[in-house]
Order: sequence, then structure tokens, then C-alpha cells
Amino acid sequence: MPRRVALGAGLAALIVLAGSCTGSNAPARVSAGATSEPPGTSPAPTPSTPPTTAATVALRDCADAVHGSLGSGWRTSSVSAGPIAFVGLAEYRNEAPGNFRHRPGGWGGAKVLAVVTAGRTVTVTVPDAEAGRLALLYSVTSFHDSGLYRPGDGERSVTFRACPPGQTAAGEGGTQFNGGFVVAGAQCATLDVTTDGGPARHVRFAFGRGACSSGA
Repeated sequence: MPRRVALGAGLAALIVLAGSCTGSNAPARVSAGATSEPPGTSPAPTPSTPPTTAATVALRDCADAVHGSLGSGWRTSSVSAGPIAFVGLAEYRNEAPGNFRHRPGGWGGAKVLAVVTAGRTVTVTVPDAEAGRLALLYSVTSFHDSGLYRPGDGERSVTFRACPPGQTAAGEGGTQFNGGFVVAGAQCATLDVTTDGGPARHVRFAFGRGACSSGA
């Protein structure tokens, strides 16, 4: 199962799945806990029409990469598109839908490590149609101590520039980048992925919805 931890201002290292990675704080899913909102809480905003949607573009490169052991079988739990793998993303499809509910202050951040093959540049973009309910969260300046976000707090597009061959930080599989997603409710989701300026490919995955068809 994807690991959920509380994110605090004093967190010194990012705990990612089976390994500990040095670097900046990463988004962390708030604990599943009870699924009801506290008494007196106003109704949650509709995920498809939040106050704002992410509009920024972020860049991650070798200088701010993280590193650590990914554990055995990490590729089987990943969603991959060419030279980029989102470690643990495949497991979120089996999470309870209530784990992605709105809470006072926003939605939880789903923590997902991105691993890029050495020497490659990959740009990941949330399609316009999904910007109101999904955002990337890989800019280190976007991380919140509360672990709660609106889609507008994240990024619409992130470019990952892996370290050159032979200069990759200690780790496995390639250059590692901490971060994740703002997930406004259980959903089937899509990312557009381009590699080294080539044509885009579409990647489909789910948060709390089981298997999603190509058009779900």
C-alpha cells in the first residue's frame, strides 16, 4: 500500500515507499482515519469546479534530485511512460474512495516518487479537462506543512531533467524526484507525457476507482 505520513515543518528526510530519500519535504497523504467531516463543517467544494486550478510549470533537475532504496519489485507498483516511472502510483487505484475526500482546508496530497532514466528529459502535463480535480505537486516550493491542498496549489506541467549518465545521485533505476499529486476526490486520471521533445503519450491511472478504461 502507498505509505501515508504526517508532514511537519521539521521533517528532515522524505520517506518514500520502502526507502528514505534525502531532500526537501514531500506531499504526504493525511491518515485515512474516520471518514466523516467534523460537525459544523461546510460542504466540500465540488472537485470539478474548485476556486482555482493549477497553472504553473515547474522544473526539476539533477541539482534537486533525491535518492534512496526503492525496495524490491518497485517497478510492478509503478505507472511508467517511456523513461519515467511513478513509483507506487499503480497501488492508489485500490485505495478506499473515502481516502481522497475533501477535508477542512483542502484535499490530501498523494505522495509519488518520480524516477527518470539517466540523461533523459521528460515533461508531464495534466490535461485541461482534468485541471480542476488533479494537479502535479513536484515543485518544492508548493509543499504544505498541513498536507492539504487545492488543485490550484500544484502545477499543470513539470519538466524532469535527469542527471547525465555516470552522474546520477546514489539510488536505483535513475534520477529520483520527490513529490506527488493533488487529488480532488477519487477519480480516473490522465497525464500527457513527452520525452526529449517528442510526441505526447497518454498515461491512464486511478485514485480509489480500481481499474480505469482508456476512456473512463
